[in-house]
Amino acid sequence: MGIDSIDKSNLFFRKALLVFAIAFFAFSFFQIFDTFAQSTEVVQWQNEISARNAEIAKLQAEIDSYNGKVANTKAEAKTLSDAIAKLEAQKKDLLNQISLTNLKIKNTEGNIFETLNKISEGEGTINESRRAIAQTLIEMKRSEDMNSFVLNLVKMGKSNFTEVVNNSYKLISLSETLQTKIDELNGVIVDLNENKSQYEKQKSELNNLSKNLNSREDLVAQSQKEQKNLLTQTKNQEKEYQKIIADRKAKVQALQDEVNSFEAKIKYILDKSKLPSAGALVWPLDKIVVTQYFGNTEFAASGAYNGKGHNGIDFGVAVGNPVYSAADGTVMGVGDTDVACKGASYGKWVLVKHDNGLATLYAHLSSISVSQGEKVGVKEQVGLSGNTGYSTGPHLHFSVFAADAVKIFGPTEYKSKTCGTYIVMPYAPTEGYLNPSTYLPK
Repeated sequence: MGIDSIDKSNLFFRKALLVFAIAFFAFSFFQIFDTFAQSTEVVQWQNEISARNAEIAKLQAEIDSYNGKVANTKAEAKTLSDAIAKLEAQKKDLLNQISLTNLKIKNTEGNIFETLNKISEGEGTINESRRAIAQTLIEMKRSEDMNSFVLNLVKMGKSNFTEVVNNSYKLISLSETLQTKIDELNGVIVDLNENKSQYEKQKSELNNLSKNLNSREDLVAQSQKEQKNLLTQTKNQEKEYQKIIADRKAKVQALQDEVNSFEAKIKYILDKSKLPSAGALVWPLDKIVVTQYFGNTEFAASGAYNGKGHNGIDFGVAVGNPVYSAADGTVMGVGDTDVACKGASYGKWVLVKHDNGLATLYAHLSSISVSQGEKVGVKEQVGLSGNTGYSTGPHLHFSVFAADAVKIFGPTEYKSKTCGTYIVMPYAPTEGYLNPSTYLPK
């Protein structure tokens, strides 16, 4: 046998040994890779998540039904029995929202667990696969001892040697399959990084759900307290309830006159060049039902705002729904006019100054989620919808101002003659109020 023949044989034997090594460790690798599947515990979590999804759908349908009734009802309860029924319905809706939030929290926890499990299994798969590949490289190094390899082949006998030759090409094909699996492994690494990002997002969502849950539990207690106070004030008599309604309307009318007079004295010239283009804001709620637009609405024409028109947009929404910032900005202030003058103005409110020359007001909230000076992002929660202040039914009042026109007066600048107290709230000249429809999505 010539030297060239020996070199060719050596090259073939080296390939054969390498293929053997690849085949051996590929078998181990495939087993490792194929076990990157869901554990029994993960499957159990997924089954529980599916079952809860059915409950979530049922609760969501009930909540949507109540939201629809609220959105289509503008008038306040005309009788004591209506008022009590409204509070009972509100309490039931809040309890449904609490149950819904609890289910979502459990499902989010399940998704987090599943993500962490996949990350753990994936990292284990990667480590085992890397060890298998490293061992293959070691075997490749050993294959350089050709004399030992040739002797081992001779000891095999002719039949075994022939089998090696016949299977070598199949093993080479198998090595190509292994390379494909390695490429898939690289894809798994990318997916794991995405899963980690998803995990962080789920964790943030869970924190928000927990915060909302605590707020809604407080709202149930608040609703029960309102019902008890109403029964105490009226002594369960209709005539007493009607007297309360009449007194409230008179107070609101008088306070509105005061506010209009005060705002008319504020000197301001609107600079339109500082205002953004149309569509600069996003919706402040998940579901949009407009119950009153800006300006000379039908309700305004009835004398509700003393001929000044409605200074914002009203959205019909039940108590306890998330209210979001319409753009990036900074919280100029928060407050509760009910503390100084019960049932006569904005109730719980949040004012946000945006980076685009606008400022937005969110009023009649049931709870506030931010504080003065805090930075907020677009679609970040600022509170929960409610029925505080002068509100004929649960809704969100949303006003848009030129940012340099609106100011928060208080606690000593403006004392109401009607209420006999200082009222801390946003004020702006007539020119400073802008039509929200111009800046909201079409």
